[in-house]
Amino acid sequence: MSIRINDVINIVSQKVTSKKLLSKTLYQDIKCFSNTVFDYIPQNAKTFSRVKIGKENDSSYIQEIISFFDKDKNIISRRITETGKDDIFVEYSAWQTIENLFGTQNTKKRTIKRIAISKNKAVPDIKNEVVQGPYTGFKFNLTKDYLPIPALPQNNKHAKILSEELQYVKDSTLRFELSKIRENTPHELETYIIKRKYKNSPEIPSEINIHSYSSSYPNLYDLNPTVHTTSLNLYLKKEAKDIKLVDISGNNFDIIEQLHNNPFSQYIYLRPEVKAKYYTRFFSKRRGILPLNIKTYVNSKDVSENAAAHFNPFNGEIHYGNYKYLKPSIAAHEVEHGYQHALSGQNQRNVTPYEKNAFNLLGPCPKEKSSEVQIYEQAFDNYPKNLDKIENLREYLPYWLNDAEVGARKMEQQYKQFDIYPFSKIIDETGF
Repeated sequence: MSIRINDVINIVSQKVTSKKLLSKTLYQDIKCFSNTVFDYIPQNAKTFSRVKIGKENDSSYIQEIISFFDKDKNIISRRITETGKDDIFVEYSAWQTIENLFGTQNTKKRTIKRIAISKNKAVPDIKNEVVQGPYTGFKFNLTKDYLPIPALPQNNKHAKILSEELQYVKDSTLRFELSKIRENTPHELETYIIKRKYKNSPEIPSEINIHSYSSSYPNLYDLNPTVHTTSLNLYLKKEAKDIKLVDISGNNFDIIEQLHNNPFSQYIYLRPEVKAKYYTRFFSKRRGILPLNIKTYVNSKDVSENAAAHFNPFNGEIHYGNYKYLKPSIAAHEVEHGYQHALSGQNQRNVTPYEKNAFNLLGPCPKEKSSEVQIYEQAFDNYPKNLDKIENLREYLPYWLNDAEVGARKMEQQYKQFDIYPFSKIIDETGF
């Protein structure tokens, strides 16, 4: 049986043209919004647009796209429902603008999150406010303050994140503009788009795409900008309780080689709270304390302003004061404190629940480490109090020369080389 090329064209054409526009309304006042599916209206929404699409040969098929906008007609969120598919919610954060001291540079950023919610499955009842849509048939929880859709996966096992995207634009202008022709032309423009795509895991993306674009003018009289584009793709896979970097591709060999030589490449572009978790697992495994399951917290209020992070030996927790401190070296430092206290617990010092747990799970302190553990236990006894009142810890010798800190800094120094990686400045600035 042979197939003619015209037959193939007709088949493709039918698939492409089978959909038809049923209705379209643009920028309607939000007061006119009514929905038979569920009553979701995002905060700050002033107008909305609605598009309905059907199929020529299937009267039961409907696709509906509802977009919400703020007072300036900037999109806030979008909902896409389609017969036979999960409902998709897209949440757009507001653009955040940062100006430098001289007013010569504007930086703006926003994030976009896509979430799917399975149909025909109930979600936990929050405040007894459940709406069941007659069209889709799935139940949807609402709260009176209309929480943003991205909060749903935390409370709804039937909702999952599909993708997260950071859009970052830095626009720098010349401090002294001498060319009238280029009076309104930016001197340098940098754009970064970082996107995580989720497939099989709610916290581990299957793919991370990073695209950077920069254009600059070499001198005042050159009207043609120098353009540089970089693309990078990382493919990840959750393997047992760790992450495997399956592949790296892109158009910059130096960046790819740098990531291949970095043992933390599979972690560094994850969400901050996920990155902290896997950094801790990495070092805990190396120090033989993985069974103690050290917890991590990011942007913790328990960290004083003069510190980047700290280890809590009572419960066995690492607290980071800010996402920008999520570095391999700092994680190594804090896990080393976890190791020190675990060793002390194995020596039956048994002062804190964490140390007692270390003895129960790891057994007695090995004889070859008896001298080492004595050094740590003496360091704990001499550890200074009220460090949050010390302005500069580096200059405070009772802290800086304490053997527990000396040992942790020694471990930290071994991993300093991996703190700088491709696009690390953007990650540090945005926390994405």
